[in-house]
Amino acid sequence: MNKHLLLTAITLGLSSAIVWTVLTQIDPYGAYGGLARGLLVFGVLCGVGAFMTMIFFFAGELVVGRQLGLRGYIVSVRRGLLVGVLAAAVVGLRLANLMGVFEGVLLGLFLLSIELLFVSSSLSRERRRVG
Repeated sequence: MNKHLLLTAITLGLSSAIVWTVLTQIDPYGAYGGLARGLLVFGVLCGVGAFMTMIFFFAGELVVGRQLGLRGYIVSVRRGLLVGVLAAAVVGLRLANLMGVFEGVLLGLFLLSIELLFVSSSLSRERRRVG
């Protein structure tokens, strides 16, 4: 569990540094605008993904009361990355002035359906194993 916490914390720290540097030192609409916007979206993706992974995994361990193990961590990483993709897509689309409420709802529903697909496939595997 300590390896998972360390890896997630390092990812969160590095991505936070990338976002901070882009927002304070580089003009996203200046000479290096494309690079700055790309780094900003990448930093948001990794940062939100790492933060939500920590929330899903370690809060899940507190609720369950025991260590969840590698399988629980992989599920938490998947869910964290889906939330990170949502945040990065929102940031990228807002930077391109292409984001509205309708687009955000559609994107959120799309990513939610992907997570439901993963959950339903794992449930069907469990049923086949038990039955």
